[in-house]
This record gives sequence, C-alpha cells and structure tokens, in this order.
Amino acid sequence: MKSLTNIHLLSLLAGTISAVMLAIPALAAGESPDNHGGLHGNPPVEVIRGIAVTGPNSLLGQQVADFGPGGSTGSDLVAEFDPNGDVPLSLSPATPRDSLVATTAADDADSALWNLPLRQVPTNISSDGNERASLPGQLSADTFDFNQAEPAEPITFHEWLEAEGRLRFRCHANGTATVDVRVRNLIPNRVFTLWALFGESGAIPFGGAPNVIMTDEYGDGRFHRRLNFCPSQETDNGDKLDQIVVVFHSDQQNYATQPTLPDRGFPPGIVAHPQLQFTIDGVPLLD
Repeated sequence: MKSLTNIHLLSLLAGTISAVMLAIPALAAGESPDNHGGLHGNPPVEVIRGIAVTGPNSLLGQQVADFGPGGSTGSDLVAEFDPNGDVPLSLSPATPRDSLVATTAADDADSALWNLPLRQVPTNISSDGNERASLPGQLSADTFDFNQAEPAEPITFHEWLEAEGRLRFRCHANGTATVDVRVRNLIPNRVFTLWALFGESGAIPFGGAPNVIMTDEYGDGRFHRRLNFCPSQETDNGDKLDQIVVVFHSDQQNYATQPTLPDRGFPPGIVAHPQLQFTIDGVPLLD
C-alpha cells in the first residue's frame, strides 16, 4: 500500500494522560477573550490540551480512547531499546522511565533498522536520496562532517512523556477556521509534522503542506494556520475530525503530503513516531 499505509497507522491515534495545559497566548487583534461567543459577537474560541502518547491510540501498550465501532484499539510506534538483542522490547505501563526510546520491529523495514535508539536512525546524506547514515552530534563532529543538531544523546521515556501542548481554534461563518498550536517539552531542535486524522477519510497535512513545527532548544514550538474547514464540525462529505497528531521524524526529514515512505522501507515506527496528539472526537479510556 502507498499512502494508505500511513493513513491506516496514523489515523488511529488518540489518548489521554495527565498533561499541563500551556498558558494561552494573547488573542490576535479583533478577537474576543470570551469563549462563549465573545463580547463582539465573534464565534467561540475552543481550546484542547495535548496528550503525550507512544503510538496510534496507545500509551505504553494501553488503548487510550474509544472512537466507536471500527475504531483503533491502539498500536505503539516507539519501543524500548534492548541493549542485549536485535528486537526491541514491547511497551507496558511498567516500562522503566529511564529506558531508551527506540524504533519498532516494523515488518516492512529492514531488520537493521529495528531496535535503534531514535537518535541513531539513519538520515539522507546523498543528492539522489539513496544513501543514509546515522549522524554524530554537532559538538562531536568535525566542522564539515554531516552531523545532527544538539542535543544528540539518547532519548528516555521520561523525556518522551514530558510532551504537552495546547491547541486553540476559532471557526468562522464562512466555514473556515483559524488555529494556533503551542507545544512544549517535545524533543528539542527537531522536525515534527502535524496531521489531521479523519474517521473515514484518513490523514491530511494539517493546515496544508508544509505542516511542520521545528522545535527550539527547549522542545517548544508554535504553529499557526488558516483552515478550509472547522475542526469541530462535519465536513462536506459528512466526515469528522477525530484528532490532530504531532509526529516526530527521527530521520530528520519531512515528506510533504506523506508521513513516511513505507514503499521505500521507511514506515511509521522507523522514521516517524507520534509524540503528542489533540483529541477532537473520542472518549478517553484512561485517567
């Protein structure tokens, strides 16, 4: 399957763990501070907290939301690094928080890409896109060597599960919307993409391509867009937005309208890993 592989894997994501809602930034000029219609008759502003996850509708092996009949039962797209084997360890609520986050044993990927700490995932180093290599950190590389931005140390589950965020949107009478996303404590200085996941229609780049957040040295970032649909309303074909997913790209790359390249051996769980999500339409299952 082509893009459907990405759509199937990524359209499952929803979840809930305790997360701290970030401070809401100042409203843009002309917007109302009232979430119940506004002093000036503007539509209400809706605010949704971001939830740290370890995969589509999964938190450490547990299903985290109910999307109704046919909905996902959960699937982790990160694993626990096993320093003594070639296959990573499955996640569970008992997974040690100081263990390292690694790639999964994805069936459609070379087994050499399994059980890699995420900082070691190979990235493109050639003009034809056919050669990849794991990169050293900037501070341990020579000036003209290919390298990755610092910090370049292995990522622990404690760090992974610190992710949090806040999504704020306002729908307009003409069917459009404005959205502002703030994230905190994601993996620092790295590429993330945002995906709108619909119940029947699958995944689309949220806000259009490029749907990218580049985090700063603290793992913080911001994303602001105008949308051609209202996140809380049904679309013209009767579909509804289930969630918005923030995906970490361990290979440092963005693939525009595709989350990953499964046909080339780089599927979800190897080069892309949901770290944060905003549930729009789903029933939480975990406290």
